[in-house]
Amino acid sequence: MATAPAAAAPAATPALPWRDRAKKRLTDELAELRTGLAGDIKKIEEETAADGTYAVRSVAYLVIVIAYLAVQLITGVVALYFVSVEVQLAEDFAIYPMLMLLLLQALHLGVSLRTIKVDDLAGIDFFGRPLFEPKTGLYVVPRFILTLTITNRNYRDVRFPGHPDKIFRISAEAQRTSPTGDMPPADSKQVRPIYVTTGEPTLTPDERKERKTGIENPLDEQLNVEVAYFVRYRPNQEHGGIFRLIRNIGGIRGKTAAETQEVIVNLLQEQSERDIKSILTQQTYATTVENWALVNEVFALKLQQNILRLGIQIDPRGAGLDDANPSRGTNEAQMEVARERFRRNQTVIKADGEGKRIVTLGRSNAEADKLRLEALAKGYEKIKAGLGVDGDAVIASETVKAALSEKTDTLVLGTGGIEQLFGLVKAGQNMLEKNKPTASEPAPPASTPSGEKPEGEKEGAK
Repeated sequence: MATAPAAAAPAATPALPWRDRAKKRLTDELAELRTGLAGDIKKIEEETAADGTYAVRSVAYLVIVIAYLAVQLITGVVALYFVSVEVQLAEDFAIYPMLMLLLLQALHLGVSLRTIKVDDLAGIDFFGRPLFEPKTGLYVVPRFILTLTITNRNYRDVRFPGHPDKIFRISAEAQRTSPTGDMPPADSKQVRPIYVTTGEPTLTPDERKERKTGIENPLDEQLNVEVAYFVRYRPNQEHGGIFRLIRNIGGIRGKTAAETQEVIVNLLQEQSERDIKSILTQQTYATTVENWALVNEVFALKLQQNILRLGIQIDPRGAGLDDANPSRGTNEAQMEVARERFRRNQTVIKADGEGKRIVTLGRSNAEADKLRLEALAKGYEKIKAGLGVDGDAVIASETVKAALSEKTDTLVLGTGGIEQLFGLVKAGQNMLEKNKPTASEPAPPASTPSGEKPEGEKEGAK
């Protein structure tokens, strides 16, 4: 009985946020590269010890040089002895063969003398077989017998794709009219920029919800980014030295330091561009910037592992991204987002400051009113105790004073004015006495909601 095909398993939901997962990917790759590089170095050491290809034979070099100098000396002595021998080729034309031989010997010896500078890494081979690794000084390298290969032994920095002033950039509009399109002119000595398409983030469900609400980093997307990076390198002096370079990099045997340097740089450019792209295609631009130092360390070790067998050494702290820029449109959009966020924060901060100012001012006014009322109460109490005036009289006088301050007409204080003033004070006292309930008389009951008099008052009226 046929069974139904099993349903496809759902895609695994990311357990970590994208930023944490991107950083973890770099740290895991860094740990793997360190372990793998240590294993590769051990294998190369074992192979070098077992294989005699890179073993130098200084004694053989000395034998060849001594034999060459002996031949030169014997031939020179014989040529000097017969230097006056003349060979008549024509009636009025004769040559001196031994003299010509002496001149050829001197010329050959001159071109066989080579100088090794203090910053040179050199090797002498006999028809491809390693013989000697000369140090600083003057050496005899018989021409057409032994071959000397030289390169610079120090660390050197090289920037890819080239110097910033030599990078060729052209707009889409100009490409339509340019005969070479987006390629630089042949005689300009410019280079094309390096573009990398960054990776696409794998988001958690919470991160997807944030994106729907517009809360995300605009650079945390898949973008086309222009990159520039640098590499600090030197020939590896161990595990074969210059002879490993000769064996694994074609076209440098017998070359000068400058020619060897050019070949190595071309090889580095090809390999390093592949390595930097393999790293950045797994990151977004935002996570690349966030983990810049970690990206550079991974890149340096990755490049070192890939070219270790060639005989090139990379400085672990001297390689990485020098610059990375999204497109101009992306930069402008990012700047506009930053401006809008700044304006929003500015509005929030101003509103918060205004609110705090109002609260502080209200508290200050309330405190002032409280102090004024406390001082006024103390003053009333002092007047009542010191002058023997009734408290009602004090309050009535204050009421009259407030009433007079609000009048528009001026009160002329004379005999009549004083009488009016005390009349007002007396009226104020009477109003206070009228509204104050006596001890034998209860306070009047509140009126009913309908405005009618209570039942007691109705019966009294009857």
